[in-house]
Amino acid sequence: LGFTTVCPVRVTPSGQRYIRFQHQQLLWTGKTFEAEHIAVGGTVDALMKCGIGLASQAAAAREERLGPNCIPVEVPSWLATAATELCSFFYVYQLTIMWPFFYWKYWKISTC
Repeated sequence: LGFTTVCPVRVTPSGQRYIRFQHQQLLWTGKTFEAEHIAVGGTVDALMKCGIGLASQAAAAREERLGPNCIPVEVPSWLATAATELCSFFYVYQLTIMWPFFYWKYWKISTC
């Protein structure tokens, strides 16, 4: 797919080797790392029949094979976000254009 990255190989409690790449857990099959697929039903009715949930052991086994059901997102602090936004090219350009005209026109208004 055009990606070159180094992913650490991890091991599940049952000894299965895996890597995490682009928020997906890929399991070692002996030749390559492949994603695990679980069928949950092809229709809404089939999915609704599964509405009571999984047993604890089945849920633990699924989490081990698929990984956690979350996507970690790094959220920068408010100060870092403000600094990134205000130092962007657009804001710097706007301020560079706006401030000289503000001062050039202001002295005329203040002296009248």
